[in-house]
Amino acid sequence: VGFKMFLGVTATVTNWDAEGTSCSLVLEDNPLVDFVELPDTCQGLYYCNILSGVIRGALEM
Repeated sequence: VGFKMFLGVTATVTNWDAEGTSCSLVLEDNPLVDFVELPDTCQGLYYCNILSGVIRGALEM
């Protein structure tokens, strides 16, 4: 619900480990591409790492 409310996308939860303590969140659409424009020479940059920081911070609260 939070992803849809704040980012406008739906996340899919996959790859749970055997203990049920680790998983992957998959975003089909990247909400940041609407706000970032990279020059052709910088297309290999990973500007989406901020999402993992936001998720971690939210889980620690």
